[in-house]
Amino acid sequence: GGEEASFKEAMAPLADAGILGSVLAQFPYSFRRKPESREVLEQIIETFGALGLVVEIRHGEWNTEEFRDFLRARRVGFCNLDQPRVARSLGPTEVATSRVGYVRLHGRNAANWFRKQAERWERYDYVYEAEELIPWIGRIQRIAEQTADVFVIANNHFRGKAPLAALTLLAMLRGEKV
Repeated sequence: GGEEASFKEAMAPLADAGILGSVLAQFPYSFRRKPESREVLEQIIETFGALGLVVEIRHGEWNTEEFRDFLRARRVGFCNLDQPRVARSLGPTEVATSRVGYVRLHGRNAANWFRKQAERWERYDYVYEAEELIPWIGRIQRIAEQTADVFVIANNHFRGKAPLAALTLLAMLRGEKV
């Protein structure tokens, strides 16, 4: 439709200049692994796959080799998540299914993650302790060994907590203060 064409047109200068790393298609926890969901994914991949698409799913039932093979066959990236471990949420992974590796750190604010009255910002109001990020160093390095590019996005953005997480990770990856 018109919105899809407008989005692709807006991305074209970045893609043409070689600076568009990827486009993230994010799905909520309620996006479950069923045939109609697969149809939605197929349509999104058909429409945006050429832009370096990465798919973020949050429900753990998608964490199968069959789904990873589905993404690999279409050269679509898998978004590795750090999110609150609530219900059947996807746990930490180190999956690479395309030339793009992708990690998204949402924080671990389990108390507000699914709370209906929670304001949007409350879900992402979380400060990572360095110890919580240490396992991600190895995961990021292993993803990097399998991909051309790795993007690590800190989404615990309330009151500047994302830059703190990003700088902490960067310092740990480099082995020096940033």
